[in-house]
Amino acid sequence: MLDLVLLALLFWLVWRKRAAPRRSAPRTGQASPRSVVTVRCQTCGLHLPRDEAVTGADGGWYCCREHAQEGRNATR
Repeated sequence: MLDLVLLALLFWLVWRKRAAPRRSAPRTGQASPRSVVTVRCQTCGLHLPRDEAVTGADGGWYCCREHAQEGRNATR
């Protein structure tokens, strides 16, 4: 009876090990695919993804064209 329990336990451990998702080690020096670079709007302070930000004439980051325009008017 003990042999059957040990065999079942061994089978379960092997099955669990194979069913677990494999994780690869993170590569050093590279951003993970899920990481997003964020920037801060220079007018309102909102943080947003860099690909969604608007670049102003002064080279700053803004959340929308209106804020980029306000930033340009403020520097004049």
